[in-house]
Amino acid sequence: MTTTKTSNAPAQTARQAQEATDARLAAMAAPVGGKGLVPATMRLTVSKDAHTNKHLVPKQCQLVLNYLTALGGSATIAEVNQLAERAKGAQAWGRNDGQPYEQSPQKIIGHYMAKLTGSADWSKSKGKVKLLSA
Repeated sequence: MTTTKTSNAPAQTARQAQEATDARLAAMAAPVGGKGLVPATMRLTVSKDAHTNKHLVPKQCQLVLNYLTALGGSATIAEVNQLAERAKGAQAWGRNDGQPYEQSPQKIIGHYMAKLTGSADWSKSKGKVKLLSA
């Protein structure tokens, strides 16, 4: 009777290579930049007429205004992101059906920054509405 010894070397080598790749990736700094992304350290301040005009903007932007107001009217984007993670009920960072938004407040702020700061029109009918200063 002859016994054949099988080797797990190829499977171990592939697993070791994958683990090494995963470790290198985990050690890298998180990506920054990209379309619409603004630095988490950027400080935003609610403009004086923001709450009068907030009904003109999307719900996500209204929530950002509410978070900034709850944080004293001025805060960093990182602080806004942190508050969004804790917010509950009507102020929760999500759709009306309870599903969380896929984008972070930081991503939304970056996307709408020109409109939020009054540099660009929200639409032809709404025009420029300044809600924040950076």
